[in-house]
Amino acid sequence: MKHDTIAVIDFGGQYAHLIATKVRRGGVFAEIRQPEDPIDDLPVRRTSDRLAPDPG
Repeated sequence: MKHDTIAVIDFGGQYAHLIATKVRRGGVFAEIRQPEDPIDDLPVRRTSDRLAPDPG
């Protein structure tokens, strides 16, 4: 079974987990990743990316 996936890129802000939680409540798989993670490690079949910026 295939499912929608969103990669939340955490740049050090406080919102990455909040964003992922809200997305998951909508029935979409959300994965929190670090900006240093290789692009090849991101899910191949992703539908969207969400950046969680550092507020400073």
